[in-house]
Amino acid sequence: MSSTTHVSTTTATTPRADAASARRTRFGDVLAGRTPDRIPVTAWQHHIPAESDVVALADAIAAEVTRYGWDWVKVNPRATYLPEAFGNVYDLSDYDGVLPRASRVLLHSVADLHLVRATTTAHSLTEHVRLIELLRERLPAHPLLPTVFSPLSVLLALAGVPSYATALPTDEPGVSDGTATRLPVDLLAQWVADDSEAVHAALQAIADTLVDYLAATTLAGADGVFYAVTGTANPAITTPELFAELSTPYDDAVLGSVSGWRVLHTCGAHADPARFDRAGVDAIHWDATADGNPHPGEIFLRAAIVGGYSHEAAGRGDLDVVTAQVRDALTSPAPFLLAPSCSVPPTVPAGVYEAVAALSGTAG
Repeated sequence: MSSTTHVSTTTATTPRADAASARRTRFGDVLAGRTPDRIPVTAWQHHIPAESDVVALADAIAAEVTRYGWDWVKVNPRATYLPEAFGNVYDLSDYDGVLPRASRVLLHSVADLHLVRATTTAHSLTEHVRLIELLRERLPAHPLLPTVFSPLSVLLALAGVPSYATALPTDEPGVSDGTATRLPVDLLAQWVADDSEAVHAALQAIADTLVDYLAATTLAGADGVFYAVTGTANPAITTPELFAELSTPYDDAVLGSVSGWRVLHTCGAHADPARFDRAGVDAIHWDATADGNPHPGEIFLRAAIVGGYSHEAAGRGDLDVVTAQVRDALTSPAPFLLAPSCSVPPTVPAGVYEAVAALSGTAG
């Protein structure tokens, strides 16, 4: 798929401008099924505490992209910016890993679902549109893909319910509904049984908000979307039937509204990437090292594949593992986008990114 180009026309180019244009071309080549001059490369992580200030975050992302020569930008936002837009409140001075702690969630029962209303003016949305503007100023030609989370992922967050199986308590997996501890899949099934109409109305309000937000990011200079269904494909979060009812129609509505490149991320174990190989998805990203997930060589997809090395190995600075995985990935005969398997922990040493850049040839 072609994407709107946000590059100013000039009468002459510089080597730096030519290199940036080449990065855009090779990214587009892979998503269109063509063979690029080399494999496009990127990486991303959370920049804490910079992510509480969009100017500081834009500076941090642009500096990282420039330093390592990344070809495209998965714009990694504050992880809670979408639940914030609908009413959740977080303490940005108190993080648990990469998530600020919630001091208030919007939903406490099915009876609260009517509180989820579409919005275009929430501060967390407008500030992230501004983030795209700032990044476009700093990176005039790089493909910029803002991250959004699926309506189902956002709905779960509004209830304080994890959308990742790894976030469930290990001693008694599940979440409390006030009377019992249940897996998210059981809680969702109960919501649908209690008030299906309210559940769908809330999901529609979130989807409408995402459509409007992505339109605003496009005007600000974005080239598409990095669309994360988080870990909602995992059987601890949904059944295939629940996913088909509560996620797929709203995913398709949001993705279908985007005129640019569309990369979909399905997170964690049992992520079922083949489920997402359909019209409206140009590339699929998953963790090939997680339980129940296929290696890219074991699966045939119409969409381009994104991945190549373990984000966890990168975060702990395991150069031997990262180097071996990158070298193996680069032997693939099929074009793909080289990237970590998920957001790299902020503990990543600079040497890891330097090694990835050196192995993949991002200097050109």
